[in-house]
Amino acid sequence: MRLFKTILLLMLVASVIPILGVGAQSISRMRQLLRGNAQELAQERVRQLALRTEGLLADSGRAVGSLARVYKFFQLPLDEQQTLIRNLLIDRKEIFILSVFDARGKRIPNLQAISDVTPEEVARHQVLAEGLLKAPAELSYSAPYPSPSHGYAVVTLAFPVGDPERKLIQGFVAAEVSLQGLHKLLDAQPVGSTGFAYLVDLHGKLIVGPSAGLKGMKPGADLSGRPAVKHLLATLEDSPPSELLRVGNFGEGADAVVGAYLVTPGQGWAIVSEQPAAQAYAQVRTMEQGVALGVVLAVAVAAALAWTFSRNLTLPLRRFAATALELARGKFGAQVSVKSKNEIGELAQTFNYMSSQLLAYDAETKGLYKSLEEGYLETIVALANSIDSKDAYTRGHSQRVGDFAVEIGREMGLTEREIKHLHYGGILHDIGKIGIVESILCKQS
Repeated sequence: MRLFKTILLLMLVASVIPILGVGAQSISRMRQLLRGNAQELAQERVRQLALRTEGLLADSGRAVGSLARVYKFFQLPLDEQQTLIRNLLIDRKEIFILSVFDARGKRIPNLQAISDVTPEEVARHQVLAEGLLKAPAELSYSAPYPSPSHGYAVVTLAFPVGDPERKLIQGFVAAEVSLQGLHKLLDAQPVGSTGFAYLVDLHGKLIVGPSAGLKGMKPGADLSGRPAVKHLLATLEDSPPSELLRVGNFGEGADAVVGAYLVTPGQGWAIVSEQPAAQAYAQVRTMEQGVALGVVLAVAVAAALAWTFSRNLTLPLRRFAATALELARGKFGAQVSVKSKNEIGELAQTFNYMSSQLLAYDAETKGLYKSLEEGYLETIVALANSIDSKDAYTRGHSQRVGDFAVEIGREMGLTEREIKHLHYGGILHDIGKIGIVESILCKQS
């Protein structure tokens, strides 16, 4: 049993340790790979959102700039100019204020179209547009701000009419553009089952967010406490607000998220993607559980094989030991039942052959012993007969005493050896007469 336990333990150690080592190494590598994939996915997500965001703004900018491409817009009659402005406002639902400015940056009266806004928003539009016209470029953006009338963030666009490179500017077109399209875009870009993406300005204020995820927060809400935004603001303290991309794990504990943020130059905002770390790394846990289950099954199989091997090795040895004890007790010819065709089977065949030979030698020895015993008995009987020849009166007495002693011993339950001693003793009990002279032994008185 001790050998069985030793072999089983050695087999388990030799098989389980490599399995556990390979399993641990596989889990470590797969964990790094899956975590890297989750972070790369977050990075790619914000890049794609940045491109689509720029595409939406560029589309609105092209719509505003279409007025600048109208041949001699400023030479057209006023009614045609107004018609072009109104039609653009009707065609582009995201544009709700459209104004035309002269080359000096002064708004031209009667060249403004407005759709469902308050006077305060019109006044803000004019202030923001005039600020953009101080540094004319092909297309300029203002910082986004929340619109009370529309419930979404809006941004002011300004487009020069003429040739800015040659400084031949005839005037400007400015528009207020709703970012509702970005809201729909973020709704269409889910981040797993519990994550989401949103836009914040460089002060951590919400610009546009999805319908779900931010618990109904409106544009302008302070998100500086969110892990990714907090990291963004800390980074901006040391870096200029140019194109900046970061990806990784933000926050700790239950608030930890796998996220990424991208600051785009020109718009003055950052696109943030975040997903709870527990959900983002769900595949890691699934993989770890799968590998752990595989390791457990492999260990179980290794243990079963080790147990089978140890049993197949030690069971024949126990049979050998038991049969050897039978041989030691004189049971020659005892056979070991081993059907293996390996070295143990060959050993069993050799052992059984040895036992058969011992049985044959035992039979031969017993025959010789019996012959010797018979000769010994004949000698004893001859001695008894010599006594009878000296004392005819007691002829046959010694033989009868020996026979009676044997029968009495059998009734008493004595062993064969003890009965044999009684037999010899009965025959020889008068052996002393052989040394007594006949005159005394056979006297008549």
